[in-house]
Amino acid sequence: MSRRPNAAGQTVKLLGDLGLGQGTLAGALLTAPLVGVMYLLDHWAGLPFIPFALFDWIARVLPGPVVTFGIDMMIDGIRLVGMSVADAAKTAEQIMAVVMFFFIGVAAIALFFSVLKSRNIAPRPFAGLVVGLLLGLPMTVVGLDMGQSTLDPALIILGIMVPILVWGVAGVPVYRRLMIQPDALATEEEVRWAKSIDRRQFLVRMGVASATIIVLSGGVGEILAQREERRLNKAIAGSMDESKMSARRPFPNADDPVAPAPGTRPEYTSVKDHYKVFINTKPTVIDIDTWSLPITGLVDNP
Repeated sequence: MSRRPNAAGQTVKLLGDLGLGQGTLAGALLTAPLVGVMYLLDHWAGLPFIPFALFDWIARVLPGPVVTFGIDMMIDGIRLVGMSVADAAKTAEQIMAVVMFFFIGVAAIALFFSVLKSRNIAPRPFAGLVVGLLLGLPMTVVGLDMGQSTLDPALIILGIMVPILVWGVAGVPVYRRLMIQPDALATEEEVRWAKSIDRRQFLVRMGVASATIIVLSGGVGEILAQREERRLNKAIAGSMDESKMSARRPFPNADDPVAPAPGTRPEYTSVKDHYKVFINTKPTVIDIDTWSLPITGLVDNP
């Protein structure tokens, strides 16, 4: 145990040295629920899912050979374990995106704890707000640039910043409970609570709370995602209604004397049967009522 002055010049008794492992564990227990809440907000409110948006942005700014090398490595790994590239590649990219954001959040909290320890600071919530801003501002820019949300930009900014700011502020009481002796805490309530459970019990309770948030947010988000997928599949099926085929233009080979044997091939291929390749971690959202394909360049009538 050691004594160090806090920002106000008061003596703060520390519970030994806060190791890197505990700071990393605290970062994991704080960042995992943040990812879960972002996933829920994506499917519930239509906000950008920041891990995916960040991954897509990085894929755009990295040099082409680096991106190609990463894709080749991923495909080789999928083939090595005997999985289908077409079925697993996009899932692998999405997992990589979530893991990358998770490690960024863990590293940010671990660095935050290290700075507080090295500067002998007993932090206040304002310090957590600063950490939240340092992570939230660039994530907001990425979300606005790469996300496909149709919400008002002000709502998008609010929806991204609020969870990240809460994540940053939550790091302050976690640090104070893990680092500072109970009788050196600021309020009687903090002292009473800190003396009631030790550091190990605190981490266990924090883990239970983190897991609860992850399960609830992830579960509800997945239910909403499946509901949206069913709605889209129904809309796609409706667009391929056979009763509407007669209203379409005739096929280019309608007058060809060589005709395929009846029943040997579908004249219209269902959308779900097409092989889809898209660069983003999520398919591009297209409004069929407003979308058009521009044909420009060396044409008489663009």
